[in-house]
Amino acid sequence: MSSIQFEAVTNDESLMSEIQQKIKSSNLLGSKLDISEALKPPSTGGFESLRVPTSSEIASAFKEKGARDGNFEAIVRRFGRPSLFVKNGTFEVPESDTWKGRLAPYKTLIDRAINSVGRVELINHTDYDWVGTAWMISDDIAITNRHVAMVFAQKTDSGFGYRRREYRAFVDFKEEYLQLGSFEVEVEDILYIADDHEDFPDLAFLKLKKSDSFRLPPPIRLYEGTPVNGQIVVTIGYPAYDSRNNAADMSRIFSDVYNVKRLAPGEVLAVGSQQDFEHDCTTLGGNSGSMVVDVASGQVLGLHFAGRYEQANFAVKSEVLKSYLGSLNIIANPVSVAVPSGNGSSTNLDTEIPAPTANDLKGRKGYESGFLGDSDDLTVTLPTLTDKIKDKAVVVSPEASGQSKYNLDYTHFSIVMNGERRLAFFTATNIDGSTVNRVKRKGDVWFYDPRIERKYQVGNELYAKNDLDRGHLTRRLDPAWGDEFKQGEMDTFFFTNCTPQHHLFNTKTWLGLEDYLLNTADTIDFKACIFTGPVFDDEIDRPFDFKTNNGNGRILLPLQYWKVAVMVKEDGTLSATGYLISQKDLVSNMEFVFGQYKTYQVPIRTIENLTGLSFNGLEEFDPLNSTESVPYLELGDYEDIRI
Repeated sequence: MSSIQFEAVTNDESLMSEIQQKIKSSNLLGSKLDISEALKPPSTGGFESLRVPTSSEIASAFKEKGARDGNFEAIVRRFGRPSLFVKNGTFEVPESDTWKGRLAPYKTLIDRAINSVGRVELINHTDYDWVGTAWMISDDIAITNRHVAMVFAQKTDSGFGYRRREYRAFVDFKEEYLQLGSFEVEVEDILYIADDHEDFPDLAFLKLKKSDSFRLPPPIRLYEGTPVNGQIVVTIGYPAYDSRNNAADMSRIFSDVYNVKRLAPGEVLAVGSQQDFEHDCTTLGGNSGSMVVDVASGQVLGLHFAGRYEQANFAVKSEVLKSYLGSLNIIANPVSVAVPSGNGSSTNLDTEIPAPTANDLKGRKGYESGFLGDSDDLTVTLPTLTDKIKDKAVVVSPEASGQSKYNLDYTHFSIVMNGERRLAFFTATNIDGSTVNRVKRKGDVWFYDPRIERKYQVGNELYAKNDLDRGHLTRRLDPAWGDEFKQGEMDTFFFTNCTPQHHLFNTKTWLGLEDYLLNTADTIDFKACIFTGPVFDDEIDRPFDFKTNNGNGRILLPLQYWKVAVMVKEDGTLSATGYLISQKDLVSNMEFVFGQYKTYQVPIRTIENLTGLSFNGLEEFDPLNSTESVPYLELGDYEDIRI
């Protein structure tokens, strides 16, 4: 491994931490726990030169050894770059928490690309059953490498054609691990093979045969712009056993399973010539022709064509691919598909609904402390910001604030914003379950609150082209009651009430918690006061980068969310219960991962410790207040709740 590659691995703090843990747990180095030793290249295998192999060299090696031995595909990093199985059109969940967090927000986009990648298979060829990878670049046109196409095709006096009359090529868009199905499409015509010279990119275009009995996979849009060092990418293709790489590394990374569709994450290493760039995704022979995808946009960054073990892999830039398409009068025409957002619904960003003004929001009453009863014993005040977080709260102008200078009041609920994190510290909602109106959900339209500056709010740019939902803190129907039910529902669609949540976030228990509590036999009047918000922890919350109108943005995604529900019991006293939703054991040092969320009932004092909020004595009415032995009560069902 070159010094540049070694530094690239060791500078990735989250990945290095995981690699060290794996090395320790597997005793890979015995008692010598030196990560640098584990990352050094083995004594055998690999190539000496970092120079990009020329097209003639690739073709020559191919002719001598075949697709599986001569394509110069390579393992660039021995650790930290997995190769993931593809099954049923999606990639397996990485073992690495770091890669889970980097890939999961873009799963929808990545899966779309996966389904447009296939294996190039041959019939009646004397040497090979399959030779590489291809993917859809236009409506009925697939792209692969020149050195892949040259196995069965050649330039002729009239254009391009098969090398032998009996040869036939197909692209199979399945060939997944332990999956029996196939989706084979015949190559009807060889449209173009680039000249076999180092001045020309290693590419070829194949026209696929259309049929009324099936629909070809859609083409994937080519990336607009130039690759950037450190850009997160994945390759999608069909790695085959490759004796030019270290056998132990291949066995560890690939579990000795080859020839099936895989996805390999990595980064752009360098932007070299005008034609190509370097990346470090794990590839082997058979990956020739693989798609290199920018995960954040789901667009094709390049066409993978070569690599050298422990040094770099190489891909033709998307702008070069586009140029060759244009010169052949072939137009990339990707199918436009809406990206799910906002809890699964598509958001209409071109709405004609005018954005509300500060004047439109005047007169909102917001949360009422005496909602549960006139008695002082039933008064439930807003949470108090303690000194350690008060300086982060957004101060609202006097004419717009409600019960305090931090309050943004809406219909039946109020919000206090964390200006540093651009998300709400908490929302406080009054719910009257007896008069809730089940307003039908239409296309979501979200607005900035004009009463505070936009710099304290995160808008649509955070949720563009990824799997993050616009998650309601105050649920859409919770304030939709009484005569103002329509206004109450509409007021929940401000970005102040929005948090970025993965689409797996809303588990059944968490989603219906308020409904269950309102309808339990121990409460009266179907009324409740609900406080909810994220747990802000800069040490464990996961950084997430996104595009903005002014360039790049970054936000820390909260790992946990809390809720406090207050109701009146049949005996006329208050019941106050606290809840957390999280992905992992709450007492561990957590990395942000997208996985299965669990809901816990916890003491309110625990939420106070986690958030820096004070609930002003509500712990007195908490059934877990005196419980020391069960600080976190996992809720498998609502019947587990203690009221």
